[in-house]
Amino acid sequence: MELLVAIGLLGLLVALALPNLDRAEFEVEEAMAVLVGDLRMARANATSRRSHYRVTFSSASYTIQRLQDSDGTDTWLPEGDAQTVQLPNGVSLSQGAGETIEFTTRGLVTRTDGTPAPVVTVQLNSTAQSASETVEIWPSGQLQRE
Repeated sequence: MELLVAIGLLGLLVALALPNLDRAEFEVEEAMAVLVGDLRMARANATSRRSHYRVTFSSASYTIQRLQDSDGTDTWLPEGDAQTVQLPNGVSLSQGAGETIEFTTRGLVTRTDGTPAPVVTVQLNSTAQSASETVEIWPSGQLQRE
C-alpha cells in the first residue's frame, strides 16, 4: 500500500514538472511569432502609408521607426517616436544583432543608404541555448521562417 502511494505521488510530481521543461522553446517560438508579426506590420504600413519603416536589431530588443520624406527630396527622416520591443527574459538575438533594414514604399528591403539589402538572417536563442528560431528577411520584403 505504501509503495502504491509513493508511486502515485511520484507520478503527480512528474505530471506537474513536465509542462515547465519546454518553457525555453515556447518563449523563443512566441518571441519569433511577435517579431515576424511586427516585421509584416512594418512592411504593410510602409506600403499603405507611403513611408519608409526602419527596423534596427540589437541583442535584447528591436526598434521600429517610421520615416517620412516631407520635402520630396528622397531623404527619409524619422517621424514620431520609435517603438522598441524588448525580447522576453531568457531570449536573445544571436544572429542579426546590429543590422538595420528599411521597408520602402513598395515593400522592398533596403539598407539605410537606399541600396538593396542582402538577405538578412535573424536568429533568436534561449539563453540556455536549448531552443532557437530563425527568420530570413529577403530583399523583396518577404519573410522565410526556418
